[in-house]
Amino acid sequence: MKAREELLSSIAKVELELKCTPGPWFLGGCSPSMVDLLYISTFERLEASALYWKGLHFSSGGEYPYL
Repeated sequence: MKAREELLSSIAKVELELKCTPGPWFLGGCSPSMVDLLYISTFERLEASALYWKGLHFSSGGEYPYL
């Protein structure tokens, strides 16, 4: 369970950072930056694996609306 807690803690930190930006992107602005593009592709793989292996679903609103 420690790995699950660490994963959810890390996701909560990302959620907090995104909440502090003026838009949906890490660096603000009207279009995604390289940071956003790298994050999106990594996060999509992470979410697919977590959903398949552990039943975790953390996008589409819910507990993490900014992801």
